Amino acid sequence: MPQAPERSRRYRPLLWATAGVGLVVVAALTVPLYLGSGFTCAGLNGHRDAGGGHHDAGPAPGPGHPFLEPGAWALGDDSHLAGGFDDTVVLSNEHGPSVRAADDGRVLWWVETDGRTAIAGQAEETVLVAAGDVLAAFDARSGDRSWCLDGPTDPVTDTGAGARLLARVDDAWKLLDASDGSVVADLPGDAEAHVLLSDGRVSTWTEEGFSGHDSDSGEHLHEVAVEGIQDLTHVDDKTVVDVGGDLVAFDSDGTRAWHRPEFGLGGCDTHGAVRGFDGLFLAVEDPEGKPVPVALAGTDGGEAWRDGPEVDLCGVGQGVVGDRLFLSTGSVVAPEGPVAHPEPADVDLRLEFAPNGVLSGTGPTRTFHPAPDPEEDH
Repeated sequence: MPQAPERSRRYRPLLWATAGVGLVVVAALTVPLYLGSGFTCAGLNGHRDAGGGHHDAGPAPGPGHPFLEPGAWALGDDSHLAGGFDDTVVLSNEHGPSVRAADDGRVLWWVETDGRTAIAGQAEETVLVAAGDVLAAFDARSGDRSWCLDGPTDPVTDTGAGARLLARVDDAWKLLDASDGSVVADLPGDAEAHVLLSDGRVSTWTEEGFSGHDSDSGEHLHEVAVEGIQDLTHVDDKTVVDVGGDLVAFDSDGTRAWHRPEFGLGGCDTHGAVRGFDGLFLAVEDPEGKPVPVALAGTDGGEAWRDGPEVDLCGVGQGVVGDRLFLSTGSVVAPEGPVAHPEPADVDLRLEFAPNGVLSGTGPTRTFHPAPDPEEDH
């Protein structure tokens, strides 16, 4: 099997970030309520229109984020963006998940979870809600429940994964079809392994190596032994691993594509959070010394541009809008280089991403910005 070059294992400081701990869930969120027992599928149902503590949204205040589309609507509560597709948006707050119209934020339907901790996500037109020991799927527009399973927990979705999700089942990870809940593939390892669902693939990895599956068909693509993996991400058709401060990329068949010594994926515990933008991705040179952010090409690891330390890769809320990469620090970068490094007072640093828009806000107001037209020139 292909091997990464041998190096001493140098471990980065463990920094807490809510987008990390091995899961990148651009569209999933935990609501901190209490977790009860004895919950069944019969107790997990959708309710149409506003209610249950969920209210219609109001107009967006002010000009909004300077590098996003103008806000369409806003909410005066601590809502989080859990998913979005076409004309619907999934939010979650202390009252649980709700689904809203993307154009004006009115409540279409909501889910009563009977006070249990709820995890919500969206896979295309299917809204997924996990509460207690059950996982249920609902039609995004109607709120009708399409299926419910006893056992799967911790659903993981991704904006580019289509109708696929990951879930823990019987102490292992499985790839499921969101349309009917069927198992597409059993993933190797146990439930403690890191998983990443993005760019049409699923990777399961530990410090000893990684395996890959096609997320659509479930086909096993490769099994690669690499000692000392600290992080892993997908950039187009490449799997890029951080091995003690070196970056090594592998093709879809598991063969080594390129190697960049003295580079890392960010130096923080946000596994898989690195997002590619227009064939590039951000890495850091000299990750254990004086790290410098550098944009590398996914195809060959070549350097496209570099910038000063104000481009901080550690943090939640990293996402791609058009061909620009937005960082939670407020920095915005594009294929040709950084667009801006706004001062914290000038930009909402909390950004949450869905395929059809972005939720911004650091105070009590959450503003939804629709995604730009794909043909619009940025």
